[in-house]
Amino acid sequence: MHLSARQVPCPAAARAQAKLGNPQAARALYRELVALYPGPSTAAVQVVLGNLEMELGASERVLAAFETYLPSGGPLEPEALHGKVRA
Repeated sequence: MHLSARQVPCPAAARAQAKLGNPQAARALYRELVALYPGPSTAAVQVVLGNLEMELGASERVLAAFETYLPSGGPLEPEALHGKVRA
């Protein structure tokens, strides 16, 4: 089955939803993106998800998102560590 560009979530669409003040829609798009492309290519999305979860008050998911990112040791490690402290 071939998905059209409209059906496949992209980071730009998620960022647009967040910018429009719709964090729930942004979170859903980011989650779908991670589900479609798990692994290192979407590791940084976990930090974004952690911040969105915090904004939405989903405390049980905040820590999980940041902890998912940290093993990658990527450039967002300081932000993820800070997010863990805030969680």
